Amino acid sequence: MNTKIYCLSLFTLLASLTYGQSNPVRILNNISLPKDTAIKEALLRSLDGFLRSKDSANAANGFVSKADLLETSLLTDEMKGIEKNARYNNSTFFKPYLTNVIQRDEHTYLLQLSYMGTREDTAILRGSFRLLARQEADRFIFLSPLSTNVMLWKTHRIDNVVFRYKEKINLEDAKKLQQMILYYDKKIGAPQQQIRFYCCDDFEEALKLIGVEYKAIYNGYNHLSLYTCHNNQTLIVSGMANPTGFNEFDPHDLWHDRLHNMYSTGIINKPVDEGCAYLYGGSWGIEWKEILAASRGYAAKNEHSDWLALYISEQNFVEGTKRLNIAYVINALIVQQLEKEKGFDAVKALLCCGKREKGDENYFRMLEKVAGISKAVFNSRVDRLIAER
Repeated sequence: MNTKIYCLSLFTLLASLTYGQSNPVRILNNISLPKDTAIKEALLRSLDGFLRSKDSANAANGFVSKADLLETSLLTDEMKGIEKNARYNNSTFFKPYLTNVIQRDEHTYLLQLSYMGTREDTAILRGSFRLLARQEADRFIFLSPLSTNVMLWKTHRIDNVVFRYKEKINLEDAKKLQQMILYYDKKIGAPQQQIRFYCCDDFEEALKLIGVEYKAIYNGYNHLSLYTCHNNQTLIVSGMANPTGFNEFDPHDLWHDRLHNMYSTGIINKPVDEGCAYLYGGSWGIEWKEILAASRGYAAKNEHSDWLALYISEQNFVEGTKRLNIAYVINALIVQQLEKEKGFDAVKALLCCGKREKGDENYFRMLEKVAGISKAVFNSRVDRLIAER
């Protein structure tokens, strides 16, 4: 992923900063902190606690509003590990700077934080965030501004899914989404959840709604979604709609969201996961039947292909912005046959055989166990699967 990075004059930046020795946050010396010393100290002490706890489990962060846990989890998830930068081999390269404090009412403040690092004579911005701080007794708790930002949005419920939108909603497509969620959850054995779905014009709006003003890794991205779940509730902030209302969703990404809601990504095998997403939801807006036709075209032009080598080397058979991967198509075909012959429990065993490793040995052990496909017969079986479908 190519990421543009904002650069500022290091001299200009440092001229306006004061540094605290014990607190992780740096404070701009020209911002308007609360005049009351006790409130100011409580705010900064609580912010310190929140930032020190943000990388822990969201529900375990004692400085997060429990009433707004789902919304705030979306924000804290985006802040996790923000200090790290592998390029500079420094786990705390980016530091948090408090850049603005705005009092909203007697007990609530809007805070703006920016994570920056310095390299030679340049300051590098990693991310900027907005969060609300609400006073409770002698401390503050923190929450995402999402609920405040959508206060005037409209609401429409379809069974267990509540849609929030600005002006218009495509009810036909909203119903399709609700039905696909039920389909995926039933397939993977997930209990029915209460779901809130926010329809944003694009990904930039989705980020800003939850409190992310800027994050370097998302530079240039326009259509992505954010989701989190807790205590049998799911929150999805979709950057896939448009100004006329809820008119599209990505069934491919929805599959990943629902599966990862049920099973840890630490045990999910990505090529199998992607194969399921190809089969059930297509990819890049391309339906499975089109993906299958493209793979057949590739096979016809490349007779006697070494599918095993191509699988292990992670080769694509379509390149470009809408690339398609050989391993993912092979797994889609295997999953299709496996589910038909043995049911989804057999697919689940393959899905949860462990993260992809070099040589894919864990995958091939489970593949032989549940499907009877060993490395020795892999190429011939793939040829047959492509020909039969």
